[in-house]
Amino acid sequence: MTEPKRVATFNLGNLARAGSKIYETEPRTPDEYAQKIDFLRQTFGRLDADVLAVQEILHRDALVEAAEGLYAPEQVHTPLPEDVDEATARSPRVGLLSKLPLFGRAVVHRRLSHPQTIMGLNLSEFRRPVLHARVWLWPEVRVSVFVVHLKSPRPLFLDSEDPSDPACAVLAAARAHAVRFAEIAQLKVLTMQAALQEPVIVLGDLNTKDHDVALDVLKGRRAPAGANATAHERFEAARLHNGRAVARRSGGVAFGDTFVYRGHPEVLDHLFVSGPLTPFMPGPVGTVRSIRSLSDHLGEDPHRLVRVASDHAPVLAVFERWPAYY
Repeated sequence: MTEPKRVATFNLGNLARAGSKIYETEPRTPDEYAQKIDFLRQTFGRLDADVLAVQEILHRDALVEAAEGLYAPEQVHTPLPEDVDEATARSPRVGLLSKLPLFGRAVVHRRLSHPQTIMGLNLSEFRRPVLHARVWLWPEVRVSVFVVHLKSPRPLFLDSEDPSDPACAVLAAARAHAVRFAEIAQLKVLTMQAALQEPVIVLGDLNTKDHDVALDVLKGRRAPAGANATAHERFEAARLHNGRAVARRSGGVAFGDTFVYRGHPEVLDHLFVSGPLTPFMPGPVGTVRSIRSLSDHLGEDPHRLVRVASDHAPVLAVFERWPAYY
């Protein structure tokens, strides 16, 4: 029997060295940093993931320290775009920890295919570049893994706009959503191109609730009525499927929230797969058997979570080779 594989995603909550400034917050003290590293190492151990996607990394060496004893340094992949280093990166980056071999090197996608101006904002690249790695999930099955951290829906003001002006606030909110959709459209292009070669997994902090229309864009549409067989095949090949729905339809389980906003639990961290990683599409090679979050820490004080843990819960999916006995 081919061994199941554990694939997870975890927003680390702005992982940076002690004393480093993180946006407008006070730098972590050495004691807070030590607590955070201990929390992350314990959580990594609980996940025991063969492939772990991570978000909000400011310093690679802090991630390597958190992963010590669980992942070797060469298994920690945190590429940056060309001409960017940790000192000049404008936002935290994403990464991948993999006990499984990669085919080639992990790369980052930064540029948008079609730069545009959105409500006065020039948009030519992802605000948080997407990581793409080709991973041997099983010896005979290679998959394209995309690690994503989408911008939140928080209003996006121009320098010339007054945040205290309601009209400006409306424009800023609309602009933020427009930017998110433009990035999701580019991500969809990347996943469609990869799906022509191999199965696809997309995972990370999408900053998007379960039933948001933005996820419908990422998942893709069915072929229009009257389309021929070739068109149907192309549309189905481009579609992505929510890992939670796949697990339930595979006879497994899916549960757990990943974030708490003002006392309301939500799912913001997701995993999607292409057709070959579902049992209900032609030619399956595997399936999501279960998916759950490790959210027991989310009930703690929110301020403390940000400082010494994470305000997100990790999501763990178990993949089985299909058929299970291969």
